[in-house]
Amino acid sequence: MLLWWKKARTLRSSMLSLSTCWRAGSGLSGTELVHLYRRLGFRFMEVEYRLSLAQIREIETCVHAGLIRVSSVHNYVPRIPGEGEDTDGGDRFLLSSIDEGKRTEAVEKTCRTLEWAVRLSAAAVVLHLGRVEARATQGPLLDLFRAGMADSEKAECTRRALVRGRVEASEPFLNQVLKSVREIEARASALNLRIGLENRYYYHQIPSPEELAVLLARTRPDVTGYWHDVGHGQVMENLGLRKHADHLKVAGDRLLGVHFHDLVGVDDHIAPGTGEFDFEVLRPWLRPHVLRVMELHPRVTDTEVIRGREYLESLGVT
Repeated sequence: MLLWWKKARTLRSSMLSLSTCWRAGSGLSGTELVHLYRRLGFRFMEVEYRLSLAQIREIETCVHAGLIRVSSVHNYVPRIPGEGEDTDGGDRFLLSSIDEGKRTEAVEKTCRTLEWAVRLSAAAVVLHLGRVEARATQGPLLDLFRAGMADSEKAECTRRALVRGRVEASEPFLNQVLKSVREIEARASALNLRIGLENRYYYHQIPSPEELAVLLARTRPDVTGYWHDVGHGQVMENLGLRKHADHLKVAGDRLLGVHFHDLVGVDDHIAPGTGEFDFEVLRPWLRPHVLRVMELHPRVTDTEVIRGREYLESLGVT
């Protein structure tokens, strides 16, 4: 399915996509979303987990009419009936669950997303892999950072506890993730789809760079790749937990896609060019086949979206 993207790259200089997370909860229908995106200069969108079945069906109709192309689909879609748009749908089901029944359910729901990706002619599906159930959490470290105490002894003790707790607890959760990814990979291969394993905002979430190396070593390069979220990587560096490029150094040759957004401190998903991130650091890994998606918070304005797109285009990274 990624083949159409590679062919299209030879025809257009910019194929930047925009995730529907930006306006999924706006009350717009799927058709209205498509026309809004076109007015803002986008011909590609990423369909994600806040969209209802009705919205996705309308987007499917627009795809078949040639009004929009879907670059990627973000697991899990469609939104479960009765859940609000602000639900944590990307982590609604855990591919890392130790409960085998829940893990199997997560795989089944992911396979449903794969089927929707085929219907939408998407090139890839983005996966959240779950988490390590460790006692220490990142919240206190975020609070210390926002209080200007990131370099304090208290912050360093918090970091050490996070790292130690994750290392001690990770193995059974990684084993479950590997089992899940292999099952999903088999279905994706049959459907001629790629799957992207995304880095995450919270330290206890999977994969760490080391876990990513294990997962990619035990999966198929023609099906399973890495999906890099710019803000998530930089938050890890700003908190002193990892370097931004750690995941890229491990998996740059398997990079499938990128979520572009900017950040200030530990607050991300703002428009590119309005924060602190140097997008030039990504250039060595942005080969032509890599999918490029802006993933923005709903508070970002239409004007900021346009300027963010123009900013990335001016850098030549789209």
